[in-house]
Amino acid sequence: MNATCTTISGRTQWARSRGIRRLEMDALHILARISGMRERFAEARALLRQADVGKKTEPRDLLVRVGRFLSTALVELMAGEPAAAERVLRDSHRELSDLKGTGQLPPVIILLVRALIMQGRDEEAMRQIDEVKKLALKSHDAQIKWRALRALLLARRGEAEEAVRLAAEAVALTADWEQDDSTAEVEADYAHVLRLAGNDREARRMAERALDRYQRKGNLVGARR
Repeated sequence: MNATCTTISGRTQWARSRGIRRLEMDALHILARISGMRERFAEARALLRQADVGKKTEPRDLLVRVGRFLSTALVELMAGEPAAAERVLRDSHRELSDLKGTGQLPPVIILLVRALIMQGRDEEAMRQIDEVKKLALKSHDAQIKWRALRALLLARRGEAEEAVRLAAEAVALTADWEQDDSTAEVEADYAHVLRLAGNDREARRMAERALDRYQRKGNLVGARR
């Protein structure tokens, strides 16, 4: 993780010295997410503010806007502030809907679902999953995550059998996925589902798998789940 930070910090300086605003912003967002994983939330928010300094002159494309919204929401979720994350994500949802940017909506809605779950608003979360399922047909990432989150909601309702089936399906879909943090998150969700279903032994095994991934990535927030 330290080597990654050094590389990205160097990229930030290089982009700033050449006035490549988009690359600089992307690098700052990545650094903010890493700081969040390390539980350095004040530092993460400062990096996001730094990225926002020139947002009036940022490249006007949806990927830049979505990146800013997602990074801010992720930091707030890691900091245990789901209501703050929700506000950001609803702003993003409105903006993308107004701009007809539905292709960029799935990751926004996925994070919104998690923010709602963290606040105990399961019915709202389930409605959002119904929305993202319609939009996520071409997104492998969203296909995995909506399954994991829906499984969590079903388990909380007491629908254990369907919850376990869906969570196992989500984990199976991560087989060729080169995203260790997201894979660990899906495994942690599966562990939670198994625990709610009364399968404590398998829940511990899956939780240990998730923990190992989080620790290898230096993700302190994930490791404390």
